[in-house]
Amino acid sequence: MQISPLAFPPTGGYQIADVKVDGKSVGTVGSYEFTNVTTDHTIAATFATSTFNLTISAGTGGTTVPEPGTYYNYVKGTVLDITAIEDDDYEFDKWTGDVATVTDVSSASTTIGMNSDKSITANFTKIFTIEDLKLHANLGSRSDEKDVWDLHVFILFNKNDLNQDSNFTIRIKSSQEYNDGTATVKWFPSQDGTELIVISPGQNRYPSGNDAWLLETVGTGKGKQKDVFVEMWIYDNNGNQVAYASKYAN
Repeated sequence: MQISPLAFPPTGGYQIADVKVDGKSVGTVGSYEFTNVTTDHTIAATFATSTFNLTISAGTGGTTVPEPGTYYNYVKGTVLDITAIEDDDYEFDKWTGDVATVTDVSSASTTIGMNSDKSITANFTKIFTIEDLKLHANLGSRSDEKDVWDLHVFILFNKNDLNQDSNFTIRIKSSQEYNDGTATVKWFPSQDGTELIVISPGQNRYPSGNDAWLLETVGTGKGKQKDVFVEMWIYDNNGNQVAYASKYAN
């Protein structure tokens, strides 16, 4: 005699712990089929709560809540709050690892759903710093228009904390100020735009050589202008301002 396979589907939040046939374990099978039945048999399935573990780690530059470590016995379907906390001079980048059930990998504060064992890492990036940024802003009159002044800008700094070439962007603003409190404003490359700059370890002049960023017609009037105020901002790839300098052009 043959009996159709017997199935043991667990209900939500449970999993098969063991199946015993005639008192002997046959493992965590989902079904069992008796064949050539000539005597009485017994079959018993036992179930256990489905639980999973979360391992959370933090890269250089920060920590997490809950703090880095392994946390046990989360019932299937549990949703956990996770938070990355950056150190000074660092910023949160993203979550990596088993992130399929992380709500937003780009958010420092988010959630993770537990449907299996998970291992995730909070990653941070160092915010670039410049020491002793010096802004050079020089006015030059045009050969054909002596009373029209263009602005030539370059920067020097003593040290940066880079270990490889890295992309940044700059924005420059000039303002020819007048006695009545108004000003003529010029932007490089534009008020809403930025210019790419690749900063290298050990290099301290930008642009290199005798080059300069050029802003045209920033001032007008006889003699070199004393009232053209210049500002520069430097931003990292995430749009964070990492440096600022200002001076009156000479």
